[in-house]
Amino acid sequence: QIHVFLRSADSFQFVISFHHAVLDGWSRAALTTVLYNRYQQLLSGQALAPVTADWTYRDFVALEQSVIADPGAKAHFAGMLESIPEQQLPRIGQRREDTRGEDIDHGFHVVEALFEHSPGLIALAQKLGVPLQAVLLAGHYKVLSAFSGSTSAFTCVTHNGRPETDKADRGLGLFLNSLPLAIDVESGSWESLIRKAAACSAAAVPYRRYPMLNVQQDIGRTLESVTFNYTHFHVYNDMQEASGDQLQVLGSSGFERTNFDLQVDVARSVGDDMLRMALVYDTGAFDEALIRRIASYYLTAYERMLADPGAAHDGSPLLSQEELIELRDRRNATRKDYLREPIHHLFERQVARTPSAIAAICEGRSISYAELDERAGRLAAHLRQAGLETGERVGLCLRRSLEQLIGLLGVLKAGGSYVPLEPDLPSDRLAYMISDADVRRILVLSTGREGLPETEALIVSMDGAVSDADWLRSDEAPAVDAPAIRVDDIAYVLYTSGSTGVPKGVTVAHGALSNYLSHAAG
Repeated sequence: QIHVFLRSADSFQFVISFHHAVLDGWSRAALTTVLYNRYQQLLSGQALAPVTADWTYRDFVALEQSVIADPGAKAHFAGMLESIPEQQLPRIGQRREDTRGEDIDHGFHVVEALFEHSPGLIALAQKLGVPLQAVLLAGHYKVLSAFSGSTSAFTCVTHNGRPETDKADRGLGLFLNSLPLAIDVESGSWESLIRKAAACSAAAVPYRRYPMLNVQQDIGRTLESVTFNYTHFHVYNDMQEASGDQLQVLGSSGFERTNFDLQVDVARSVGDDMLRMALVYDTGAFDEALIRRIASYYLTAYERMLADPGAAHDGSPLLSQEELIELRDRRNATRKDYLREPIHHLFERQVARTPSAIAAICEGRSISYAELDERAGRLAAHLRQAGLETGERVGLCLRRSLEQLIGLLGVLKAGGSYVPLEPDLPSDRLAYMISDADVRRILVLSTGREGLPETEALIVSMDGAVSDADWLRSDEAPAVDAPAIRVDDIAYVLYTSGSTGVPKGVTVAHGALSNYLSHAAG
């Protein structure tokens, strides 16, 4: 559709709207140029010459069908994309499948600062003898690699598939194709990265008309994440050359949609020969803050590339100084306050929340939180009534079992410190540990008493601790208040293996134990 709006007696606005399947960018520029020049000719009273061409659009279709039939095209892209990352840019939302551009809200961000680097980037391409697009793509690959954390960088790149015949550049239609290209952004100089980007693009030229749809079908996945589009519509030079006093372009603007999550457009303008970069993005996938950060990385990449093309591109990150400071502060912000209450108090809270839930299962037996708390409470009362003092060391000569849990919690509830005594240890080692820790009481099952050395410590039997309803029950015994426990009081004493000498006891306070368990629980 073409509309002309009369703005004043000597100005008008020309609007053309079309689907991308009808015209590509170059076709739009060519059509606009032809219309402008013919209007200029009419204003000058010149006769309009007929438009002729030695080719038709079916010639392009034939070229496309030819490459589709070429097995080398399928193999080329399948091999290149075999190990590309699924996602290269962080997202704020999930990708919307089966969208067609019109269902997506697009944002538009112009990277204005790239404008001043235009002469340097153009000169660098000329110095290296590579297309300007290769220089721009090298920075693009670097940004994608930095965000993904992978040395494999992938992007779709817009390619022109027009026939190489006379006046084909004046034809109207859709001749573009988004080709997926991937390179390894491994260590090396900026120059080597540029040359690698140039080589990758050159290798794809013979297959530039192989449809992206076919590539996606070949590899079994969609490739609509990121695309790069470099344009230089020098056909507008014809418009400037034909411009006269009667007609002058006052300004221009455009609007377009894309199926890609992010489209990076770099346009080389006609006349001033400057570069303009714009990021067109899906607002459901990226927010404005992230897009601004991405834009800053492009600038950093191109600035470092221009500063020293021979320098290592992986010598320093693309992060700004502010981001480096933020990253440093985040990594060092490791402080976290955990509960420092004694663990038997934390256990009692869980008992109140889920009294009937299973607390432990061992060798086919189970015990609920309420049962475990009640049995441990009985043991604590028995120990206090028997004269156990706060901080007194109590040995646990018990293998891993429900009895061991009851004993451990019972000792802590009574205000004592437990000392694990492995029943299978040599008798002399157990004797040393009992003496060194000043153990005055030992909890033990009758099946494990044979391994105990002779000791003056009092023996407390754990037989029936789980199964006997009357275990340590005493209705006549007076109630004993729970002792006050401080976080610095010792919860247990753990002995080393003694492989480098005698076993050495390590004391662990209640606060340290609860701090560790809170951390381990997340």
